[in-house]
Amino acid sequence: MNRAATIAAIVFALGALAPSAGAAEQTINASEGVVSATLAYQGAAPATGGEPVKGLRLTIERAGVKTYEAPVSSPHCGPPCGLEHFGGGPLLVRELEGAGEPSVVVELNTGGAHCCTIVQVFSYDPATMAYRRAERDFGDPGALVTSVAGDRRLEFETADDRFAYEFAPFAYSGLPLQILAFREGRFRDVTRSFGAALSKDAAKWLKAFRTERRLQLGNGLIAAWAADEELLGHDGLVRATLSREAAHGHLHSREGYGPSGRSFVRALLRFLHRTGYR
Repeated sequence: MNRAATIAAIVFALGALAPSAGAAEQTINASEGVVSATLAYQGAAPATGGEPVKGLRLTIERAGVKTYEAPVSSPHCGPPCGLEHFGGGPLLVRELEGAGEPSVVVELNTGGAHCCTIVQVFSYDPATMAYRRAERDFGDPGALVTSVAGDRRLEFETADDRFAYEFAPFAYSGLPLQILAFREGRFRDVTRSFGAALSKDAAKWLKAFRTERRLQLGNGLIAAWAADEELLGHDGLVRATLSREAAHGHLHSREGYGPSGRSFVRALLRFLHRTGYR
């Protein structure tokens, strides 16, 4: 395709997405089963991740009846919030709780470097015939709505943002796997239930550590490996591996970013205990 044809194709695509002249509102729609949802906001072009939008409003219809309508806001970013486009967002309608009733998922973005995905889930309460909202800050990693085990049950797959900057600069901080299910109207950490996914994640971080340890940039990576292995019940393996790597001089922290050697091992084990991994 020549340059002129390429430009024409881009202009056509943008024209299909943009509202007609003078339009003040954009809408995003999603549906599953009897539930449909619409996000509306003011703007002249489709919002991108992190870009603040004005007048953000959510409408939910159930079996054709409007059941919920209210402005969208969050104490984490308001006002205004941006729309998150990672992981299928910013609007999804999915059956999350295994009860046959789809929930509405809205993903927001606070903007800023290394921050932050806010997930809001609107679940239907048959007792009150109304929707209730639950919210979680997933930090920089964001959240992917997926079936981790491939069994059609959906979870929020993410990573533990508490490990960022703890033992290394962000680029060399390993963030261990974290999996949350949405049950009975709230998020629940179910990471320990997914042994195969944890083992795969642990192997990834151990490989990364072995690649970077010669540059003294491996401490943040082996920390994520240790977290995964602790959730697998391998405390003995973690202690033995850390002790061996320290004895071989592989746990140095470049430019004194954090503790090195056996001091790093002690700090890591304390951190894993404090964050619930041990």
